Amino acid sequence: NFVTSDSRVVYVRDVRERVEKLAPFLLFDADPYPVLIDGRILYVVDGYTTTDRYPYSQFASSGELSRASGLNRHSFNYVRNSVKATVDAFTGEVKFYVVDESDPLVVAYDAAFGGLFTPASEMPASLVAHLRYAEDLFRIQSEVWGRYHVEDTQNFYQRAAEWAVSQDPGRTGEGAANLAVVDEAGFRIGTARMRMDPYRSMVALPDGDDAEFVIMRAFVPLDEDDARKELAAYMVGRSDGDRYGELVVYRPPSSNFDGPALAEERIRNDEAVASLQTLLSQRGSNVLFGELLLVPIENSILYVRPLYVQAEGDNTVPELERVIVAVGEKVVMANSLQEALEELTRASLVDLFAGIGGAAGDLEEYSSTPDADSGSDVRAGDTDGSDADTGGYEVDGEIPADLLSIVIELSSLQQASAASLSEDPANWKEFGRIQARIQDLLDALEAAAG
Repeated sequence: NFVTSDSRVVYVRDVRERVEKLAPFLLFDADPYPVLIDGRILYVVDGYTTTDRYPYSQFASSGELSRASGLNRHSFNYVRNSVKATVDAFTGEVKFYVVDESDPLVVAYDAAFGGLFTPASEMPASLVAHLRYAEDLFRIQSEVWGRYHVEDTQNFYQRAAEWAVSQDPGRTGEGAANLAVVDEAGFRIGTARMRMDPYRSMVALPDGDDAEFVIMRAFVPLDEDDARKELAAYMVGRSDGDRYGELVVYRPPSSNFDGPALAEERIRNDEAVASLQTLLSQRGSNVLFGELLLVPIENSILYVRPLYVQAEGDNTVPELERVIVAVGEKVVMANSLQEALEELTRASLVDLFAGIGGAAGDLEEYSSTPDADSGSDVRAGDTDGSDADTGGYEVDGEIPADLLSIVIELSSLQQASAASLSEDPANWKEFGRIQARIQDLLDALEAAAG
């Protein structure tokens, strides 16, 4: 009796295709994203209004947009992310929320197609918390801002102070790939490095205290030969709270800061990194570099990049091998981000987290030295090996009272989680127990942070 009078057949199951059929006059982002709302999964799709008839306005460059982007197939000199569409993953129900009522185009569409649009005021608060800055719009804005940030008229026409989006660091460890440059007729006229994609991150901005969810992109000075790689600025699109939709540009105090491509070169040329890459490659593994993350820290820039290894085969999964951090000319590679930061700063975890809940001496009660009998990390005093079945960590014990102990335990559990998956076969039961404990600790951390 699975089929009843309430059963429905959903013919158009693709999220993008579904919203495009209902609102063909809107263009949609290449990247719908799922959110969990009240036990349901909703897909959120950013919708854009565009026109090519806005007076005295330059046409947008959409060449770097994904082929899946609706904006990539159109020519326009006006674009707004005025609509957030949602699609229920189970029922297929679609809603179009108007999030920019000052857009005359969406106002006209609303008047023409009564009942299609829903005011943003009716959007559930739980959904509002999940909204994020539209990626395709951010790509276009960052590309245009590279030229139009120049205020001096002479410099503007001479293109003397223009920026370009930073070169893509690449993922293979061989630097950025070259992109063919063609003229309007399609003939190749040269090459240029591919540009760095925007990426999302939780980061505390230089003028803020709390970490927030942002989308970021770096700039370098414009150069005909594409040879300049120092950091000129970076742009941030905000997504949290009342600051949703804000664009902020930060400039380094000097030109001595490495851009992403220059940081990638330093990492690639580091002796320890190169030696490890050669060693792993000789063993028949593929070496992959993760996304290069730019992390602003006060008046400095920290670059973080994970290094993965993947065994040959069709069904192999990349495994985290090392974490690399770079500041200026200094490059450090370690087994984890924590270890890399400690080596970089020459400070222990106690110093890095000084003043964050609990006394600094609390750290001395925890030993990360493997126990001689069990080969596992244990808490000081737990040397009888009684926790051998759980790898020396507690998955059912009480939650620590101070933040420092929570952070330490989370770090240990993350390593234990990876170890359980690296077993042959993977220990999924233990992995599940560890993940449940991690979630309890994260809930406690969030509650303690207010």
